[in-house]
Amino acid sequence: MALFASKHIYKQRLSTCKSCEHFQKMALVCKSCGCFMPAKAKIANLRCPEDKWTEVYGTEQDEPETITLVADTKKTETREEKNSRLLKMANELRTQADRLELEARGIKR
Repeated sequence: MALFASKHIYKQRLSTCKSCEHFQKMALVCKSCGCFMPAKAKIANLRCPEDKWTEVYGTEQDEPETITLVADTKKTETREEKNSRLLKMANELRTQADRLELEARGIKR
C-alpha cells in the first residue's frame, strides 16, 4: 500500500481544506484536528475529521511535489538531447501502434 496520496488527490485535499471554515490560513492548520494540513493531506490513509475527504488506497508510490527550499539540480536538456529523446519516444509509439494494429486485425477475424 502506498504511503503517499497521488499528486491529484493531494491537490484536491488541500483545495478542500482551503475552502473549509475550520482551516486556519495563516498557520495552514485545521482547527478541528489541529494538524498541519500540507503534511496531513499527503498521507494516503488519513481522513478529514469533518469527513470532507477520506483515506485513499492504490495511489502513487512517489511523494507529491511540494515547495522545496533546495535549488533544482536537474540539468537542462540540450536541443539535441530533447530531439533524441523525442525520436526514441516516437519510435516506441510506432512499435506499440503496429503491435496494437496487428492485435486488432487478429481480433476482427
